[in-house]
Amino acid sequence: MVQVLGGQRISFNNMLIQLEYAEGTNSALYINCGNNCQDRPTDVVFDHSTFRRSPTRNRVVRIGNSLRSGIQNSTVYWCGTGPSCDAPNADAIWYNGLATSPIPPGNGNWGSNTLVAIGG
Repeated sequence: MVQVLGGQRISFNNMLIQLEYAEGTNSALYINCGNNCQDRPTDVVFDHSTFRRSPTRNRVVRIGNSLRSGIQNSTVYWCGTGPSCDAPNADAIWYNGLATSPIPPGNGNWGSNTLVAIGG
């Protein structure tokens, strides 16, 4: 699991972030302000990367309070919408509503990313 809780102009390229277990985690990638939001993640971008969480879990990527941050040109493996998924109505890429100009640009728009359903 990777958590980005602050920083500016950070680029990650060709990363593989994969969780074989799901308990105790809320995502494979989490971008959000840390305590008291003293250093809002700004321009933090994962490019040409792969994200996987346990085959039965959704919300693989979580984008919270940040500015122009997220993933692009990447692949996200998620459970899907079936009954065996932990949250069958949850998105693979989830936004908490505090992101400003997120990448990709919002729920239901996956931009240049590819979603691959591996469960449910």
